[in-house]
Amino acid sequence: MMKLRLCSLHYGVRANIWRRPVSLYCSNSKSIISSSSIEVKPKLALYLRPLSFSTSLSELTKWHKWAKNLASSVGSSFVHLDNGPDSTLLQRELNWLLEDLLEVQHHSRILPLLESCSNENADVAVALRVPLEDLYCAWRQRIEERRPFQYVVGCEHWRDLVLSVQEGVLIPRPETEIIIDLVEDVALKNNPKLAQGLCLYGLIWGLVLVLVLLLLPLQRP
Repeated sequence: MMKLRLCSLHYGVRANIWRRPVSLYCSNSKSIISSSSIEVKPKLALYLRPLSFSTSLSELTKWHKWAKNLASSVGSSFVHLDNGPDSTLLQRELNWLLEDLLEVQHHSRILPLLESCSNENADVAVALRVPLEDLYCAWRQRIEERRPFQYVVGCEHWRDLVLSVQEGVLIPRPETEIIIDLVEDVALKNNPKLAQGLCLYGLIWGLVLVLVLLLLPLQRP
């Protein structure tokens, strides 16, 4: 059995801005995890990392143009191959990557400049959360190795939460959100006693889990 690490939760104002579709397609055999035991050091999601790096606006624009062209080259080939993402979805993911990469208050100012062909402000420094060379590597992994986008940025938006995910953690699927909504609409609103019972059931199992964790010896890497 594959040993999985629990994903951590991050509450944030970004949680309800969009819902990202889950990307689970991978045609490159190198990306398939075959180890029976996975030990992955937890990493901060991209949007939580400090703005410790910088590049010029012209260099960031050059990367953005390259990334757009790479996404456009996919067309619908992944869709026909294994129902993977098409170029439209990849372009959307590119925008999400930029939003995670840049400082929040600079999104509205920087993103339009990347789309323009003007050389004005080309030497302006732009703060980044990762080095520019890492962006080239990350986008190649997304397109050429079909690495799931959630692993690229290190998080997944799920209901009102932003979940931190990486290799070794299952990516929450949108269907689980729908199931919760169905239970809430059909069962809980029409049956208050059922709602109370489910809350008590969840509380009991939560206490059992805490007890088990306290009794088990701590495993250190």
